[in-house]
Amino acid sequence: MSGNFVMRQLPFAIFRSGQTYEEVITSLQTLSNKKNVTKVPCYAHMLQLVIKDAINSSETVKLLIKDVKSLKKFFHASPYWYDKFKALAGKGLVNQADTRWNTVNYVFNRLKEPKVQDALDKVLAETRKSKTACKISFSKGDYEKLKVISDLLAPLTDLTNELQSDQVTSSLVIPGLSFAHSSIMDVHVGDDEELREFRLQLCKSLEFRFGSVNCEEESSSNNQKIRDLVFSNTKLIISSILDPRLKTSPFKDTETSGDVLNAGTCSQSSAVQILHQEFKEFGKKHQIVSLSQNSKDVDTPRVIIFQCFNNLKFRGNA
Repeated sequence: MSGNFVMRQLPFAIFRSGQTYEEVITSLQTLSNKKNVTKVPCYAHMLQLVIKDAINSSETVKLLIKDVKSLKKFFHASPYWYDKFKALAGKGLVNQADTRWNTVNYVFNRLKEPKVQDALDKVLAETRKSKTACKISFSKGDYEKLKVISDLLAPLTDLTNELQSDQVTSSLVIPGLSFAHSSIMDVHVGDDEELREFRLQLCKSLEFRFGSVNCEEESSSNNQKIRDLVFSNTKLIISSILDPRLKTSPFKDTETSGDVLNAGTCSQSSAVQILHQEFKEFGKKHQIVSLSQNSKDVDTPRVIIFQCFNNLKFRGNA
C-alpha cells in the first residue's frame, strides 16, 4: 500500500483512458480534498525509515555497509577482478540503493552464501599480490555479522514487499507489523553486544513509529518523525477484521499477550465493537431499511452488510 491510499468511498473509475497528465493531477487533487476520504501514510516508506533509524544507531552496521560499498566500488573500477569473482561465485554482488535501506538485506544476504564468501576471499587474496590490491577484507566474524544483520532485516524487507504490491494490502498492516516485530526478537544474535543492540534498536524504532505505548524519543525541528499508531487506527482495524484470512486473530485481549505493538490497546472485543459501530453509522448515513423481520437483528453487522449489498443491488437495477 504505497502513497496515500484511499480506504473509503474510492470511486471505481477515477481516470478515463486518454486523460492528460494535468487532468490526472486535477482528478487526484479533487479526490484528496473530499472530506469523507480517509488517507493513511505510506507504510512501506515508514518501514524504510525504521531500518534507517536502526542502521544510523549502529557503528558496526554502518562500517560493514561502508566496506561493502568500497568493495563494490573496487570491482566497478576493476572489471578483470570482478569477472574472476563472478566466475568463481557463479553470480555478482547486489547493489545497494542509498534511499532504499531494505536493500542492505539483499546485499548482506548475498554475502552470507558460502560459495560467494570463498570466491571473494580467493579473489581479494590474489589482488594483494598485484599492483591493484584491494584493501577491503572480511574475517569469519564479519561474515557471521553479515548473516545475523541480514536475518534481522529480513522480516522488514518481506513486509515492505508485501505492502508495496499492486493489491489492496491495508488489512495486512497490523498483523504484518506484529509478526515482523516478533520475528526480529526471535533472531539469535549470540553473545555479540553490538548485534543485540542493533536488534533492540530495530524493535524500538518499530514501537515508536507504530506502537501504542508512548516511547521516549529525542525530538528536534529538523527531525520530525512520522508516526502512525496502527492499533488505534479504526480504518486499519476494520480492514483487518473484514479480511476472512484474519478476522480477529491480530488483536489480543491482554497486555501480557506478548504483542508489544498492541500492548492491550485493541482487544478482540473492542475490534468487533469498532466494526459494529462503523456499520451502524454506514446504515444510518445511507438510510438502509432492514430486510429482516426480526427487529433484534437490525443492528448486527451481518444484517447491515446484507442490507448494504441489497441496497447497491436495487440501485444498480434502477
